[in-house]
Amino acid sequence: MRRVIVLLALVLAGCGQAERAYTPAQPAASVDPSARAGSPSASPGDPTGTGAPSGPSTVELGEDFRVSIDWPEQPDPRLSLATDNFVDVRRAVATDNADRGYLDDLELPVAKFFTEWVRSMTDVDSVFQGEARLYDLRVGGSLEKGAQLEMCVDERRARLVSARTGRSVRWPSGWDKGPYRQYVVVHRGDDGTWKIRSLSYDPKGCPR
Repeated sequence: MRRVIVLLALVLAGCGQAERAYTPAQPAASVDPSARAGSPSASPGDPTGTGAPSGPSTVELGEDFRVSIDWPEQPDPRLSLATDNFVDVRRAVATDNADRGYLDDLELPVAKFFTEWVRSMTDVDSVFQGEARLYDLRVGGSLEKGAQLEMCVDERRARLVSARTGRSVRWPSGWDKGPYRQYVVVHRGDDGTWKIRSLSYDPKGCPR
């Protein structure tokens, strides 16, 4: 609980107005399906305007890598910010940084981090193969203009290879394959757009 309160305090920093006290996350409100991310008319409970799926789903990133996502029943649509970020930065690696859509949902400091992260992979010609799994998705805490999203990440069945030769590349030192818990703090701007403000990890936050 202390982690939730501390991270949500970071969300509210600089907002310029008082927020109500922390309360457990509430179910997402219904939204107009025509609302889209970035639109002032988008619902505070739904950054995409389309909602998130429920049950298992798979995202194929080329022929050799996929991300499986175990969605909870009736998930909070904001959870798609966490899953999309995971998928989109790996799509950027797969496309040699040609697809930079992952930057759309990031505030500046986080955008800088992932720009450098993607570049560190493409500069050495690395791509992902195998499978990654995202599960136990939840909203750990929610305020009017901020929320903490959580998910477990398991990359034990993923590996890095050279895009040129197909040979295995050593997994980066200090990069845990998991399972680990990822905490994603999101903030809603004055224009109604939800973006990722910070990320953190707990290497012991998910059962192995």
